Formats: sequence, C-alpha cells, structure tokens
Amino acid sequence: MKRAFDAFENAAAATGRVVEVADKWADRLCGTGTEVPLSRLSPNLNPEDSKQFGMLRRVATFVDAVKTTAEYADGTAKIVSAYERLLKVVEAILGQRQMPESDAAALANLKDCCARLRDEFRRKGCSAESVGIVIEDFISSFEPICAAVRRCEDTLLLPGSQATNTTKADAEAVMHPVFARLYGETCFSRLGNDDSKLRMGLSALAEYVRGCISKKETRLFGCPMFMRTVYEIDQTKVASIRLAESEEAEGLWTDFKNKLVLALDVLHGRGLVGTAPMKSWLQDCGDVTGQAGSYRSYRRIRHEVLDGLLGHCRDIAILNHADCKETIQMLYGGIFDDIGMMPPFLPISTGAEESAHHSSAGQSKEDGVLLQHGDSEAIIQQIGNMATAQANRIIKAVNKGLGVTNSLIKHTWGEADRQKDKRKPLERKRIDDVVKMFVRRHEMEGNSMCSLLWCCKQVLKSSENGRYNESEVKKLHNAATYDMQTFYDMSAIRAELESKTNG
Repeated sequence: MKRAFDAFENAAAATGRVVEVADKWADRLCGTGTEVPLSRLSPNLNPEDSKQFGMLRRVATFVDAVKTTAEYADGTAKIVSAYERLLKVVEAILGQRQMPESDAAALANLKDCCARLRDEFRRKGCSAESVGIVIEDFISSFEPICAAVRRCEDTLLLPGSQATNTTKADAEAVMHPVFARLYGETCFSRLGNDDSKLRMGLSALAEYVRGCISKKETRLFGCPMFMRTVYEIDQTKVASIRLAESEEAEGLWTDFKNKLVLALDVLHGRGLVGTAPMKSWLQDCGDVTGQAGSYRSYRRIRHEVLDGLLGHCRDIAILNHADCKETIQMLYGGIFDDIGMMPPFLPISTGAEESAHHSSAGQSKEDGVLLQHGDSEAIIQQIGNMATAQANRIIKAVNKGLGVTNSLIKHTWGEADRQKDKRKPLERKRIDDVVKMFVRRHEMEGNSMCSLLWCCKQVLKSSENGRYNESEVKKLHNAATYDMQTFYDMSAIRAELESKTNG
C-alpha cells in the first residue's frame, strides 16, 4: 500500500516540476522573463522520453490494490490537478503566436483525454487494465503538443528567428550580432552538451558564414566567437540524438557545410590561404550523425566529423593569423579568458598575405597549371608537390568506401621509418579479432563492461575451445595494447565496422 501511494505522490510531483519549467517558458514568451530557461520544456512532453509519463504508467499497476481506499481518491486527484495546471500553461505558451488549426485541434484532444482520465479514476468499476488504456491514450495525445511547443522554443533559441535584436549595444560592439544573440539571450555556453546545442550552433555558424561571404570577410576564421562556437558544438560529440532531431541536424549541417565551401572559394580569391585541404575534407566528411550500434530509435553524433571541423578551422586560422597562434590554440582548446575584451577579428598575419601573393603568382589554384617561377628548383619542387597531392587523392578515393580517415592515409603513405609488423599470422589474427571486438562492443555499442582484457579472454576462449590460462591472456592483452597504439587506426576500424553494419 505504501508503494502505491508513493507512486501517486511521485507522479504528481514529477508533473509539478514540469509545470515549473513550463511557467518559466511562458514568462519568457510573454516578455516578462529576462532569460531563456536553461532546460527545454518539449523533452518533458515527449510521450516516449519524459519521466513524468513513466511515473504515470506505474500508477496503473496499483489501481486494483488501492481503489477502495480513501487515499486513492486524494492521490488520483493530485495527479489530475497537476496535469490540468500543465495544460493551462501549455495553452498560454501556444497562445503567444497564431495557433494553427492542427495545434488547436491537438490541444482540444488533449483536454478531452485529460477529462477522460479524471472520470476513469473516479469510476467505481475501474481496473488496472482500463486505467492503463486511458493513460496510454492521454500520453500519446501529447505528441503533437510536444512538437508545437518545440516550435515555440525555437523562436527564441535559433538565431535569426526574432525580428528585433534585444541585445545590448555594447555586446554588439565586440561581437557579430549572430553571436550576440546566441550567447546573450540563449545562454548558449551554459546549455547541456546535447543535440539542441549542436543544432543551435550550426544554425548560428551558417548565418555568420553567409554574412562573411557577402562582405568578402577574409578574417572569417579569425573571429574569436566563431572559434568558441566551433568548440562548443564539438563538445556535443558524446551525445546521442533521436531520429527526428537527427534529420534536422543533418539539414543544418548540410546548409552550413555548403555555405562554408562557398566561402572558401570566394575568400580564396581575396587572399585567404590554406583553403584546399579544408574544402576537400568538407566534400568527403559525410553526415554529422551516424548509426549507434544496433539501435534504431536514435543515432549518435559523429565525433570524427566535429573533431575534423575543429581541427581544420584551427589550422586555417593559424595559417592566416600566425601572429596569434597561441590565442587561437587556447580558444579552440576551450579556454575563454577575457574573450569579451578581444576585438571582433584577429589581425591578418603579414606572412599569410605574402604566401597568398606567391601562390597566386606561381600556380592557379583552380586548375593546378604552372604559370611562372623564378628558377627550375621551384618548378621541380612544385611538380613533386602536385604528384604527392594527386597520389593522396587517389588513395583517398580508393579507400573512401571503407571510411578510411586522413590519418590512416598519412600513416600508410610515405613514412619510411614506420615500424614493421613482426607478429606471426595466428597472433595477428587474434589481435585483429580483439581490436574489432573491443571497438564494436565497447565504443559502438557503448558496453563499458567489455574491456580490452575481456575481449582477449573471449577470443582465446573461442580459439582454444574454451581452454586458456592467465599467462596467455596477459600476453595477448599486452600485445593488443601495444599494437593499438602502434599499428592500428581506431577511427578507420570503427568506420569499417559501421560500413559493414549499415550494409
């Protein structure tokens, strides 16, 4: 009985906490609140993910045991009252803009479901089964409401969605208006490292790059707030993302990537150096989300894409702003000391200007045709560079289907001092099996219990018919640990396993 009444109290308390979040969003959308709440309301209204609905489902299991007691009526009344308060606040949030007919119909259906839930709780002949059916109908009616509330939230969170910019003038004086909105109104850096931050950051970066294209701003990568935003979205690489949010993130990523490629083409003609490697990477990097093991209900944010974006942006920024190399490394490393005191852009390095002049005089970047050089040695050196670049492109094209990364290409091309593999074929096969099992179980599926030592035991158990001793395990573990650091490219192995899984 105590567990049953505790379940009633917990369900009402959970909904009460959601009401508190809803009140903050209602105040902000009405204009009475000063800051955007740090947590979104829409995930708390999601029929599949919200904890409040899990607690509500648990209530149904105790109905048969306690429906004849006096406490049952009080407990269910608290639950219904909490949801009625939530519906009033949600209605106020949706009423801040012209509500489409579909949203109005969904809200009316939700109210009807709430009324049926109240009547079912009061009905004398109710049972756990009948209450459970009504509860499921009530929960499922939140799905269109969750989407509608999310659209209201995006009017504040996504940059460029507001007609007027309410940021202080002194904030705009030290940063682009896009970043002033992002870090001023939405408290971007204080949000959790999840898909919301990724989508907001990509939207802001796309808008900023678009402005730099129209202004022919060659200092694009020398903007401290650009660097900070790239760092912030890179922190979301540890998060998972649901399918609907994944589609939105892919659209934002494609838009940002296309604008960045256009910016590299336009600004290269204005003197921006080091654009070719980044442009090539953007064309081959793929989607920003990927399959999360064998799961189908959500995907993962690909760390290799976000890490690659950060690395290329850092490299091109250092090339063009060499005098500020230490500052750039600190910004891309997450150190933001006195960022508000920095200028909107870092100064262009004089070395970058001279390099741009020489490269434009010596070679056309569009077709790679030699135009003029001062001596034969420069011609020979440039021909060698062109041959190496072409060979790298060929290797990259051949291995693209397997998802082999640039680091593996560098590791297998032109390194004469690389250590040779001295393992015997049987030993090499065991180590291969251990490494692939570790990547699949530990990294892709996220099973923290599958350590490298556990994988060694499983491989030996299968190859030795279940008989092995601890010395063999230790020897294989030491060899696998060393080889993973010496011979294996873990990103390439993961990409290969993912391509096989997807296939």
